[in-house]
Amino acid sequence: MHSMLQVYELVLLVSAVGLTISTLEFWAIVPTFSPAGVHSGTITRLRFRAPRSSRLDSLMDRLFSEQAVRALLILRLMALGLALLAPLGSALFSAAMTLLVLNILAFNVRRLLGDDGSDQMTAIVLITVWLCVGPHSTAFIQLIGLWFIALQACLSYASAGIAKLISPEWRSGRAIFGIFNTTTYGHEWAAKFLRERPGLQKFLAWQVIVVESLFPLCLVLPEPWGWAFLGWGALFHLQCAAIMGLNSFFWAFTATYPAIVYVSATVG
Repeated sequence: MHSMLQVYELVLLVSAVGLTISTLEFWAIVPTFSPAGVHSGTITRLRFRAPRSSRLDSLMDRLFSEQAVRALLILRLMALGLALLAPLGSALFSAAMTLLVLNILAFNVRRLLGDDGSDQMTAIVLITVWLCVGPHSTAFIQLIGLWFIALQACLSYASAGIAKLISPEWRSGRAIFGIFNTTTYGHEWAAKFLRERPGLQKFLAWQVIVVESLFPLCLVLPEPWGWAFLGWGALFHLQCAAIMGLNSFFWAFTATYPAIVYVSATVG
């Protein structure tokens, strides 16, 4: 069994790949943060009920500008690189992780709309690493962090599965075709292939419902059944990346798998 610090190192490395991809994706759409974009700072500022003043307005204009978003993304990659290069658990590592977490939280404030499960999972995982790995940490704190990451992943899968279970669209299989038939997340070939195959739609929908709902069993099932859940999850997210364009989901969720494997081994 790997040491807990080695597990955290794997978690951080996989999370870093996903965070780098999402950061580059945001860099490609930085113009949407301009005054004429869908993420306009003027619109975002409406969510903050601060007293109006010319000085405050000037400060908010600078903080919510397109240039500020570019700076945040550059600083994110710099902090991430420093965290990867610094010895795990060192003071330098903690300082880099502090900058990275503050950057993620600041960017979330700037971009109040449009985040998804991968953004949330990556933030949760990196904040957990920040809190549980450093000069202050003990073996107990590190173990609690790995348990939290593993349980958070299981909760995400199970809640998604149960939500699908209570949906008539998912139980009938129509949701599968509906997703692949959309412009944003769809795929023309997949939609055409599934259109006249309601039986296959239902099979695909139910295997997602069942595996997601039962995913927490991976913590207690003996090998190879526990690994089967992780293998399914990796293939599922890989398919979502290839067909639906959800590139960062694969890395955000597989980053939790080292923690799941470690916790499963301690339970067994």
